[in-house]
Amino acid sequence: EENIRADENNALRQTVWTEELENSLQKVMEVEQIYLNPQLTMLEMANIIGTNRTYLSQYLHDVRKQTFYDYINTYRIEASCRLIKYMAESGERLNMTDISLKSGFNSTSTFYRYFPKIKQMSPGDYYKKLLDAPQNNE
Repeated sequence: EENIRADENNALRQTVWTEELENSLQKVMEVEQIYLNPQLTMLEMANIIGTNRTYLSQYLHDVRKQTFYDYINTYRIEASCRLIKYMAESGERLNMTDISLKSGFNSTSTFYRYFPKIKQMSPGDYYKKLLDAPQNNE
């Protein structure tokens, strides 16, 4: 019975720890937008959220089922989509290199590799899809 209680306490601690880590990550990613730093490392992110690299890596792997780079590049792709959408709506022209750099990528090739993994199409096709879409007020 003591072992069961200890296991339950460990599970509860793990759940609380996971929620705290998730909340910290969400804040630094969505509010502070640290993914825009092209030099961001897992160690730096761990320090920012007040944990260590091992816990962060374990969380990303076990809970999010992602690598560190998959995790931050997902945010970068979403940022690039917002820029591409702005470009399509405003008529302003930005090239994809500018968009990739403004989204936090330090390499255009990484941007072009990740974009279809996440959006199932190239950045250029995404732009064309937005141009062809009827204007709606989302």
